[in-house]
Amino acid sequence: MAEPTPHTEPTDELAAAAGELEDAFGRLMVHHRRTVQRQAEAVSPGLPPAAMKAFLTVCRQGRTTPSALADHLLMDRGQVSRTVGELEGLGLVSRSPDPEDRRQTLVTPTEEGLARLDRARGGAPGEELRRALAGWEPDEVRMLATLLHRFVAGWGDEPPVTR
Repeated sequence: MAEPTPHTEPTDELAAAAGELEDAFGRLMVHHRRTVQRQAEAVSPGLPPAAMKAFLTVCRQGRTTPSALADHLLMDRGQVSRTVGELEGLGLVSRSPDPEDRRQTLVTPTEEGLARLDRARGGAPGEELRRALAGWEPDEVRMLATLLHRFVAGWGDEPPVTR
């Protein structure tokens, strides 16, 4: 009988390790949801987590179109339009015509929005993450990032990165 290869049948050891990874990702997702909820409330009381995710994406990208935002977040374009309107009404983002394609609108974070996000995060972007990694060596962090990128690439359905 031929030995199974890692690419055809998982070994018991690989299956156990995958279970541990699934548990770790579950815990990470719960932590992420709680963080987004807490930050949303700090940015603007009552801000829904979905709107916060849209705001965080706009902040990370610097500027984007509503259609690119919808594609990235896997959201309906109508919902994104309402969400962007809500964020704009709160002073967190602004909309302007795209100078390269006047049919498009660009969504950018406002200075006020960025300042409120910094306060909600308790400092500079990534500060919470840096605190969580305080006991890690830089090479360990780089290895984790490399492995996570490799893992996500293996799914083959990573959301598009748009700018």
